[in-house]
Amino acid sequence: MPRSCVPSLLMLGMLVGAGQAQDATKTPSGPPPRLEWVDSLNEGGVLTVQKTVFTTVTVPVEEKVNVRGMMVTVVKFTSRTQARTVLVAMYLKGYDVYNVKGEKLSPDEVRRRLKTSQGVLFSADGRKVDPRYLSVVKDDTLIFVEAREPARK
Repeated sequence: MPRSCVPSLLMLGMLVGAGQAQDATKTPSGPPPRLEWVDSLNEGGVLTVQKTVFTTVTVPVEEKVNVRGMMVTVVKFTSRTQARTVLVAMYLKGYDVYNVKGEKLSPDEVRRRLKTSQGVLFSADGRKVDPRYLSVVKDDTLIFVEAREPARK
């Protein structure tokens, strides 16, 4: 057996033999939550957060090229990803807010616990965040999930 196969076979053996232990190290389901920063909360229930957005920008880049034995400067364009911070305002009543233990918080409790410059998490898919993601955040972190309207009959 070639030597390069031995590590692969050892890894396969560990995965097959792991049984129940494999579930404890399973990766989180669903997308990771977004981290945003509280900017302000007014008395009308409007929460303003600082959100990082990524945009693609086209930038000129000068390059020296050899044209018939002469070095000539040409301008080429390339795309780069650029991060910037924007302020987003939202109504608190449009979100269900949970603590790290998964307990839903009342609007009064949310108002009491929200602080300026506090990091908060937003569900990326409108569902509760997988607890495995939350194992790396502080106990006082608030998790926002878009409130779903009850089904109509």
